Amino acid sequence: MIEVQVINTEVVILAGDTPEVVVNATAAQELVIQTDSIPGPPGLDGRDGIDGPPGATGARGATGSRGATGLQGPPGPAGQDGQAADPTLLAAVTTRVDALTDSITAIQNLAPEQLNAFAEVASALNNDPQFAMTMTTALGNRLRFDASQALTATERNVARGNIDAASMADLTGKLPKESYVRSLQVVVSGKPAANSLLGGGITPQSGTVDVTASMFGVDVAPTADAVFSLRINGTQRGTVTFPAGQTVGVLALSGTALVIGDRIAFYSGAADATLSGVIGSLVVRL
Repeated sequence: MIEVQVINTEVVILAGDTPEVVVNATAAQELVIQTDSIPGPPGLDGRDGIDGPPGATGARGATGSRGATGLQGPPGPAGQDGQAADPTLLAAVTTRVDALTDSITAIQNLAPEQLNAFAEVASALNNDPQFAMTMTTALGNRLRFDASQALTATERNVARGNIDAASMADLTGKLPKESYVRSLQVVVSGKPAANSLLGGGITPQSGTVDVTASMFGVDVAPTADAVFSLRINGTQRGTVTFPAGQTVGVLALSGTALVIGDRIAFYSGAADATLSGVIGSLVVRL
């Protein structure tokens, strides 16, 4: 073990108990002792360092769940009793209410016996505050027979249903054909002039002449056969022949079909000495 001591002004290096080197202290400043491994004594512990600044505040934690509702507390004490009503004030209010009741009763008694209360009047008007407007609207919705009305298809259907009436659409194709008959009437008093127009008309829609239902006659039979002509659009289509001594004519047609707008004309033939009073009906089924 090597030990270095400083004695007075000298540096003594000891190896065991025997001094090995004595060096003047001044010269010891330049002395360098070299050795392979001479461990020095441990140094003194240093002082504690200065505390560092505080760290940054951490992020806020998540909000905890709400706690359960606590039990209901006991009921509080009862409040104090209120003060008794002022008898004088109560009597005054009662007097006013009685007077108001008497006034209402007096007004009610002014109404006729049939409507002796406001409640009965309101009931008669169905409790309708807009009674005048309601009546005006109801009158506007009536089905008139004294003037024309512009009704929608729905309104017409409802009106027909209320009076149990049928529409044209209901009747078309459902009535017997005889319901659509139109006739050409011919009436001539006295003797007809020779080859004169006795009557005519225009076909309103397509149809067919019913030869069997058509009839012609005269009041006084002709002396000789009298032949009348039936013309369609100026062209002879048939004849009505009154045989001598007969008052009923015989209709003969070359064609019975008619179309819309066909002009029908009935002409007399040659003059006859006795024939007079012609009447006839040409039946057309549409």
